[in-house]
Amino acid sequence: MDLIPLIPPIVALALILITRQAALSLFSATVAGAFLLAGPSPVLAMRCLFEDHLFPKIGASNWNLSAIIFTFTLGAFATLLEKGGGFTTILNRLLANKSQDPKKKLLFGVYGLGLLCFFDGLANAVLLGRVARPLTDSLRISRQFLAYVIDSTSATVACVAFISTWIAAQLSVIKESLETASFDVNPAALFFHSIPANPYCLLSLILIPLVIFKAWEIGPMKNAQPVPLDEQAKKT
Repeated sequence: MDLIPLIPPIVALALILITRQAALSLFSATVAGAFLLAGPSPVLAMRCLFEDHLFPKIGASNWNLSAIIFTFTLGAFATLLEKGGGFTTILNRLLANKSQDPKKKLLFGVYGLGLLCFFDGLANAVLLGRVARPLTDSLRISRQFLAYVIDSTSATVACVAFISTWIAAQLSVIKESLETASFDVNPAALFFHSIPANPYCLLSLILIPLVIFKAWEIGPMKNAQPVPLDEQAKKT
């Protein structure tokens, strides 16, 4: 029995057990497979990996690898924004002026940053949630109200923005659906023409400022309570 084809999965399993890093282990197994195909030369192995297998599969894959890579790139950009601390600085400066209602100023700031962070709905929610949660806790704003503002902004703005992971995935699906169509339509043009027919996203983005301004606590949010001060003290 030839055991050589089993080397890549063995490498992946061994490294996962040792390092606990799935991405690193899978990439190492891929490199091991490239060496098996191209020989001991590192240059030939890397050329085989990227030119013969990776790059040709990006555009022609049924898994929409181009959209997946685009999503990873924007996710990395969101992490860079978080580590840079720019969003935290903006929210802190909004709270520096005590002449106006700090709760409304903070929530309007979260809404504005949600519109600015338009490139990915999940990254938007994770980034703004981690940045705004300590500030809303200190101002006695319930986390349920914050979650409503963030969730209603993140997914909706990503659905209608010109550049986002949602558009990348949706354009891929539209393009595949039009392959058998009898007429010639540009997927991007079709998507942009569909935006006015998306009332959920558009009305949600309009409703959020009204909810913040009127301090409406819709539905079960009326019973939501801010995080107790003793729990905040324990975390600090």
